[in-house]
Amino acid sequence: MTLIELLLAVLLASFVMVAIVRFVDVSLGLWSRAEDTRRDNGRGIGALQRLRQDLVSAHPGQVGDFLLEWQGFDLDGDKANDRAFPRLRFVRRPSVLDWRRLTLSDMSPEQRAKIEELGFGAGSAAAVQEESGDMDPELAQLGLATAPGLVETAWVLLPDPEADGDTAILYRAERKRLRTGERESFLSDRFVEANGSVESERLERVLGGVLWFSMELGTESTDPNAGVGVGLGQWRTAWDALGLQRPNVESSAQNETAVDRPMVEGRPLIPCRAHLVLELESERGRTRGPRLAEALDRETNTLVVSRGETLPSKTGTYLRIGSEWMRYVSRDGDRAVVERGQRGTLPGLHEAGAAVRFGHRSEAWVAIPLSRQEWQ
Repeated sequence: MTLIELLLAVLLASFVMVAIVRFVDVSLGLWSRAEDTRRDNGRGIGALQRLRQDLVSAHPGQVGDFLLEWQGFDLDGDKANDRAFPRLRFVRRPSVLDWRRLTLSDMSPEQRAKIEELGFGAGSAAAVQEESGDMDPELAQLGLATAPGLVETAWVLLPDPEADGDTAILYRAERKRLRTGERESFLSDRFVEANGSVESERLERVLGGVLWFSMELGTESTDPNAGVGVGLGQWRTAWDALGLQRPNVESSAQNETAVDRPMVEGRPLIPCRAHLVLELESERGRTRGPRLAEALDRETNTLVVSRGETLPSKTGTYLRIGSEWMRYVSRDGDRAVVERGQRGTLPGLHEAGAAVRFGHRSEAWVAIPLSRQEWQ
């Protein structure tokens, strides 16, 4: 073998090795993205399914309530709200198991130990004592063996302090129904702190890494294909079942579509359908996602990014840079065309190096039964 032949063989072997390494890298990348999508899809669907179970038990009676509002937050300390997050509070009919669980959680350790000795439910010692009037008055007042009453349920999205507000955490809380004016009631104005945060020991973390969470609500006359707005048949992003104008339009533009019609015949106006949207940022997207390669002014609709191939493959996806949402229209290499100022935000100035964020989208459509016939 001559020297030239040897060099050609080495060069050919190098090309083959590079091709193999590239093939393995691309394959692992595809597998990793597929795993991220599968994991985020499972997390998103699980959270929406739990919310759906709460919504279908919304109570439409005279003591019911349903409040969806958006709260603005100042995340960069410039005394102006940068982003808004939704919070839903409503009254619902719990299952027997939910009611017992809430009752047990309200007990002291001593009461819980005593009730565990008696048992609960139809035919149990606790039920017999309660019906005969022989039960400890404190335990009887809790009503463990009685039929379920009503509960207040809250779903709250709050900025994640560990992520500097780049993503948010979705929380859920519930308690037995209290009068709206009572301080501990979820429907009370005191439920929300002056800075927009919620301090409640009942808040339970559902999931983190949330980029976007929204609920569009409608009545029987809402057109499924209509957009969001205040017109007849359009979807609403805020709701006030008692007609008290509780959603603050100064806090967020999302509150401008609030349904605040006065109660009809003393009954709250409860939505009968809901469209839920949840977008979660993956770990890969957070660490290896695209960034702006050039600064962006308020008028430009073309982004120049690094690693353009990491942008979403599906057009119509929503992107977020800073606090501004954009709709992804098309891509050519490292250039992407977008529609600025989406989801109630305004076009802003963005420096080179700013992260371009997007997440995996999960959706759910919910029909909320409002009559006894619909429950059955």
